[in-house]
Amino acid sequence: MEVSLFQNTVVLVFALSPEEEMCSKRIPKGTALFKELTEHSLQTVRKTGIPYIHVDEAAQIGATFGERFTGAIQRAFDQGYEHVITIGNDTPKLKASHILDTCHRLQENQFVLGPSTDGGFYLMGLSRSQFDPEIFVDLPWQTATLNSALSAVASSLAITPHKLPLLSDIDSMGDLKQFFVGSDQIPKGFRRLVFDILMVKKTIEPFDLNENYSFLHQNRSHTRGSPLHF
Repeated sequence: MEVSLFQNTVVLVFALSPEEEMCSKRIPKGTALFKELTEHSLQTVRKTGIPYIHVDEAAQIGATFGERFTGAIQRAFDQGYEHVITIGNDTPKLKASHILDTCHRLQENQFVLGPSTDGGFYLMGLSRSQFDPEIFVDLPWQTATLNSALSAVASSLAITPHKLPLLSDIDSMGDLKQFFVGSDQIPKGFRRLVFDILMVKKTIEPFDLNENYSFLHQNRSHTRGSPLHF
């Protein structure tokens, strides 16, 4: 049952190269951050055992974001998959369980959305029968109304979208600070990297560290060099 369930589903991981990400998200030391975020997303997908495709800029075709996103989904269906799950690389709190839950719900012909706090989504799961490229290409991509627009599309198909937990993505320094201060379950190496970036622009105050971040003052001799190696 699980084998066939995985074989007809694919996860599309939309993640540009770190250099390309830096063109739109100007975060100091961002190259290392985006590299780590992408690897974290790929590792999360690998835990599920579901086939996946890393959709970087070389694999995206089209003049607009809508064309590139829609085209990637269409090509996945053209390859014979019946269900597609899309994620990005900017939601560190996305879990393998969210993806597996989506995979199971797609077998029941449910439309799945993982809403993000900025009005977009961090995950979308849909089946071949729910996909109309002419509708999808014209959605208000990269706006705060995208989530509601997708919900409206699902409603027009007489489908009630299943909503995953609301999560935050990382698009700016403000997002990065909120993520750092508001989470105590971040891998130590990744936390070190985020802390270093925030300190460059002095967007984090000493009181933000307090007891929860005492790790920064422990074994300092072992945290020198690239924080990606942990």
